[in-house]
Amino acid sequence: MIGKLPYNLRLTATIELSSGVRMIASPSHPVEMRLDGPRAVVTLAGDEVQLDRDFILNIEPQDAARPMIRFARDDEGYVAMLSFMPDIRSGDNQPVEVIFLLDRSGSMQGSSIDQARKALLLCLNSLRPGDQFNVIGFGSTYECLFPKNVPYSQDYLESAVRTISSIGADLGGTEILPPLQKALTMRGALPLQIIVITGGEFGNENQLIQLCRKHRGTCRIFTVGIGMGVNEFALRAIARASDGAAELIHPNERIEYPQYSASSTASASTASAQSGSTGTPGVTG
Repeated sequence: MIGKLPYNLRLTATIELSSGVRMIASPSHPVEMRLDGPRAVVTLAGDEVQLDRDFILNIEPQDAARPMIRFARDDEGYVAMLSFMPDIRSGDNQPVEVIFLLDRSGSMQGSSIDQARKALLLCLNSLRPGDQFNVIGFGSTYECLFPKNVPYSQDYLESAVRTISSIGADLGGTEILPPLQKALTMRGALPLQIIVITGGEFGNENQLIQLCRKHRGTCRIFTVGIGMGVNEFALRAIARASDGAAELIHPNERIEYPQYSASSTASASTASAQSGSTGTPGVTG
């Protein structure tokens, strides 16, 4: 923050969930919380909170799978909202190819590249034997970890972990289009999924969206935005164009295991901001 803003922010949020509130946390601002049964009241802590960044509030219900329906009246009658979590049986997961695009541009220096490395290592741990993977580091240019996609084995995983643990933000500007085009040409016989991990602003949004839309149905692209300077609009549009998903990670959020396996729903990009292990991943069989 360059200087103090001429105004402050006061905010009180009342959250009421049918199953009750398990946890509330804000990675962006200090907050105070009061629990009262299924209801929680959250206020910003301090008298001089600056409105210089987004306010983020993470809410975890006691029972996320409990169905809920709510009715409300408006000027024209009644409206209803139904929320439920389908019980989807995963069964035997089909092997996939997953290519990770890791932003190594100069804008990733500092904590952003550390978070990106952690996210990548945890995504690798969500793969399964039978899958294939590769990693492409990109900036103004790009570098492939392996000449072609390799099987997910202990040897290849250890090689990837050694390299990923030592890489830096040293590849210049943020150019996503060339490495994405390269990744799309590396597809083998398995279904292809691409996970883009980036923390910088980038251009060519329309070209990127058109490219993703062109490959919709044959490749799903997921995006992870690290830090506060990401191109949120483009990341969400890229994911949406290919039936993928986008996740944004605040600088103060701790990265945990992906909420969904890359081998099942291909949403290895979604990372939790809860406390948990961040150890070196290993192959399980």
